[in-house]
Amino acid sequence: MRFNSSELKQLASNPSAICEKEGPLSLREKEGKLWNKTDVLTERWCKLIGNLLFYMKGKNKTSEPIGVFVLEKFSVVNSFDEPSFVVEFEDRSTYFLASNTIEANAWSNALQKASYSYLKDKYLALKQSVEQLKEKEQNSP
Repeated sequence: MRFNSSELKQLASNPSAICEKEGPLSLREKEGKLWNKTDVLTERWCKLIGNLLFYMKGKNKTSEPIGVFVLEKFSVVNSFDEPSFVVEFEDRSTYFLASNTIEANAWSNALQKASYSYLKDKYLALKQSVEQLKEKEQNSP
């Protein structure tokens, strides 16, 4: 997928952009030398805009974005023993840790609702409801 990094950076930094959810999350990231990488939990400010999950360089909302997940063809798996969830894509997965279970569930729900397939299914259901209402209206005297 091709994208313009400066436009994505501007979108993530724009205070007037409609943000579905934002807040601190810890991400499991690889850190270290090429031959000696270890998994480290790093707290980052995250921002969900449409189907793009941005993560920032630091813990506050004014940090600059350093990465983005395009939320398509993915699933969210909640953990039952800690306030965390895993976002699984076809080729990789990323572990996220929230401050509490309520926040982890809120993030999980927001991420699931951000996918194109969810919005498409919702659109089709609403379209079908409108068509049923039109039929009912036409059939009533």
